[in-house]
Amino acid sequence: MNKSTSHLAKRFWDAVGHMQTAIWLGGVLVGGSMGVFRFMNGASLWLHALFFIGVAVCWGIILKLLWPIIGKYLPRKGAEGKSDYWRCPDGKLHEWTYWRGENTGVYMCKNCRTQVDKATLKAHTDQGPLRDPDDSRQKVREINFQSHRPPYAEFRKRIEDAHEVWAFWHSGASAKNNGLFRTGRIKQLLLVFPNHEGLASLADMTHIDVEELRRSIFEAAKEAERWNVEVKWWQGLILPPFTIGDPTKSGNTWVVAEHIVPYQDADLRPSNYITDPQICDRYREAFMEMWNNRKLTGATVGLKN
Repeated sequence: MNKSTSHLAKRFWDAVGHMQTAIWLGGVLVGGSMGVFRFMNGASLWLHALFFIGVAVCWGIILKLLWPIIGKYLPRKGAEGKSDYWRCPDGKLHEWTYWRGENTGVYMCKNCRTQVDKATLKAHTDQGPLRDPDDSRQKVREINFQSHRPPYAEFRKRIEDAHEVWAFWHSGASAKNNGLFRTGRIKQLLLVFPNHEGLASLADMTHIDVEELRRSIFEAAKEAERWNVEVKWWQGLILPPFTIGDPTKSGNTWVVAEHIVPYQDADLRPSNYITDPQICDRYREAFMEMWNNRKLTGATVGLKN
C-alpha cells in the first residue's frame, strides 16, 4: 500500500470511528434547529431549551439501542490501530482487526467473522492456537521479526532445547566458535562448498577475505564431523542461512531464517523466528530437497579424519 492510499485508508477509519458521535451530533443539530425555528415563531425560550434537550436525549437513547446492530457492519480500528494474523477455528491464519461490534473492544477475524473479547484475548496471550468460538482466545505470534541476528545465548538455548536441528549455513564459523556442535543437537548441516564459484562474491559482501572464508568453512566442517554431525557441501545458489529445530516433531518445529544485507556485519542481519506449521513445513521440505540433491551436494564432506 503506497503512502497516498494508506493516508486515505486512515482517514476512512477515522471517519467511521467518529460516525456514532457524528450521528448523535446531527440529531442534536436538527433538534436545535427545530427549536430555534419554534422560538422565532413565538415559542418561549424555556420551551425552546426543553425541546432541544428532549430531542438530544431521545436521539441518544435511540442511537444507543440501535448501535449494536449498526455497529456490526461498521469496522473500526481500535486505539492501538493494529491488525494481526491469528489462528482461527478452521486452523488457518487470518487477518484480525479491532472492530466496534456488539461489545466495546472486540477483535474480529476479517475472514470467518469470529469475535474475541479484548480482555479475554489479552489474558490468554501466547497460550496456544484458537480452537473454536467458545474457547479462550489469545494472540498467536507465528513469526517474530528481529532487526538483528539473535544473541548467541538465545540461539544456543533454542538449539539445546531441541531434540534435532538441521541447518543451512554459509561457513558455520560462528557455530564452531560458540561450541554449538558440542551440544549434540545438530544432526544435518549444509555448508557452502569451499570452491563454490560464488564464494568470492559472498566474501566480498561480508567483508571477509575469500581464503579466510574458505578456511573457516573447512574448519567448521571438520569440527562438526568430529561431533558426529553429518555435513554436506552446498554447490547451488547461495541462499540466506536458516536453521530448523525439531524438523521431524510435528507441532514443535521452529525456524530461524536470516536475511542477507550486503556489506553489513553478519550480526546486523535481520532474522525471523518462525513457528507457523505451514511455513516450517516449507523450510523442512526445502532442506530435504537440498540435502538429497546429489548434483548440488555430492557425498558427505568426510573431513573427520
